[in-house]
Amino acid sequence: MKHISKLLRQPGFDLLFFYLALAFFSWPFFAKIDQYPEKMFGYIFLPWGITVFTLFLISQSLISSDEDEQDAEKE
Repeated sequence: MKHISKLLRQPGFDLLFFYLALAFFSWPFFAKIDQYPEKMFGYIFLPWGITVFTLFLISQSLISSDEDEQDAEKE
């Protein structure tokens, strides 16, 4: 878990995540699903869910890093 937390706190990860999310929600991605409207919900919900979950993990890694810094200052 510490390895994932360290990865999520990297400054470049935010930029990479932004471009990945932008690609997930781009028009060419959705243009292919016009042929299958019944799958539209899954194609929209899955990237949205991944985005929300990743943002949650980023926030948790930042909270844990703040707590680690406070514990180090107390010692």
